[in-house]
Amino acid sequence: GQNIGTGFKCGWCSLNNQCTERTECNLPVTMTGDCDDPVITSFDLVNGPPQGGTTITITGTNLGSQFSDIVSVTIGSHVCTPIEEEYRTGERIVCNIDTINSNTEDSNSISITVSTSSGDKTATSNEQFMFLLPSIDSFFPTFGPRSGSTQVMITGNNLDIGNTEQTRVIMRESINRRKKRQNCPDTECNIMSINTTYITCYSGSAGSDDCLMIVAVEVNNNAFNSSSIFTYKPDPTFTDLDPEITIPAGGIKLTFTGSNFDVVQSPMITINDSRFNIATESCLVENNDSNLLVCTAPLITPLSAINDAIDTAIQYKVVVDGATGPDSSIDTFELVLQRDPT
Repeated sequence: GQNIGTGFKCGWCSLNNQCTERTECNLPVTMTGDCDDPVITSFDLVNGPPQGGTTITITGTNLGSQFSDIVSVTIGSHVCTPIEEEYRTGERIVCNIDTINSNTEDSNSISITVSTSSGDKTATSNEQFMFLLPSIDSFFPTFGPRSGSTQVMITGNNLDIGNTEQTRVIMRESINRRKKRQNCPDTECNIMSINTTYITCYSGSAGSDDCLMIVAVEVNNNAFNSSSIFTYKPDPTFTDLDPEITIPAGGIKLTFTGSNFDVVQSPMITINDSRFNIATESCLVENNDSNLLVCTAPLITPLSAINDAIDTAIQYKVVVDGATGPDSSIDTFELVLQRDPT
């Protein structure tokens, strides 16, 4: 190439390895003539809700020599507003799709218009951005204890569109109630995993025992509601334990008496005594009786610690989602270790 001559305002700048206005380059500018037209090579994300709010990163070449060169970024009839702090000269534009009142699924190419010394030039993506509507088909379980921590599985479609790091699951009081209750505020279900057809989350705690909540998936601040209700029920209570013994081999059926055990999804008993290895076994509601919870005593190891622990109470706790179950460090339900039968 040769140094750019009089009459040409654009060329290749070796300082930043891109097409630049001559006044913006402090080194000799080579390759006479105007800069090539802008080109979109890729973009991410590739989908979002039609209501807007999705942030997209667009990469390419000749996407302006400065932020003020960007005339517009559009996706069909949607405007995407560029974010100056995220702009990378010539090669990257980050924009946020403006919020509009739309529930129409659609797909369109992305168009970027930039101002150059020879007039405005437009780049159009080969791929299309898809506007999709998330939907909730169902969720399970449909109830849990007031204290929360119930694992909820939500199934549906397009649940992972948009900026998933901003996706939230909110439980808010059902509008079917005649009067909104002050002690049933919105609560968040903390997301553990998400893909296009399901979300797994753990329910937050509620302000009352009888909160009837709509489950909503919020995508880029747009809420998509379920048609079913999640009900918060009273926490379990514990009144008795039989037997109050266990053995190193475990396997003994420990029966807790109380109430509301059926509101818990995955009850467990854990040996958490510092003398032993941590061990956990599952518990079950006996014969669909919500007043009886039967837990299998866990195996106790190591063997070297057992002799000194015989006839002593061991520390354990019963986990009932987010509700408070028996904890031997604070409760009177002692569990005494005896020798294995011979």
